[in-house]
Amino acid sequence: MAKLVYIPTKCAINEKGNSAYEYKNDDAIYNVINYIINPPKNVNLLYKDAIGLKLGDPGYMANQFEYVQFMYNQRNGRRIRHEVVYFDDDGEYTDINGNSYIQWIALGIANFYYVHGFQTVIAVWDSDKNQERCIPEIHFAINTVNLCDGHKYRTNSVLRSAQQEYITQVISSVSPFGTCRIADFTYDIDEPDYTDQLYIPSLPVL
Repeated sequence: MAKLVYIPTKCAINEKGNSAYEYKNDDAIYNVINYIINPPKNVNLLYKDAIGLKLGDPGYMANQFEYVQFMYNQRNGRRIRHEVVYFDDDGEYTDINGNSYIQWIALGIANFYYVHGFQTVIAVWDSDKNQERCIPEIHFAINTVNLCDGHKYRTNSVLRSAQQEYITQVISSVSPFGTCRIADFTYDIDEPDYTDQLYIPSLPVL
């Protein structure tokens, strides 16, 4: 089953045993976006897109995140979130003929952030960075400030459970014929829908 990877920043430890991933410094936005769309050399980028902003180079997209934070005077605290969805096996995103629908799945999952008003950059890698699991994973770099009203991204166990359920719905809604009913995905969260105000990227051609 596909799973959302969430690492609480207060508990995050890097390879050297030091606290990491707080993403509070001025370079954090660029660094995370650049990392996911320019993965390590042993990893191939299968797909990239952006939702709530236009796709471009890392600096251009980082500037769009920063402009929203500047506009709402929300430049303190965590500047960006990095969330990952990985799969247990390739049967979750391919059909019996081996056709991959992971691009559609990535966009469908990104819609979770999009309907809440948070700009998101999407990247699909063909493997994890250590190549321990040669199965694609989806990376999301998420602005922590809402594009429409300036409120900060907050999460808790209830929201993460809703996200996990939403991911399951997305995967089950991607048909073998490549149709993805993004508008049909539902979840039980009391948040406004900002979809009419945000940029919608083109769906991938399969």
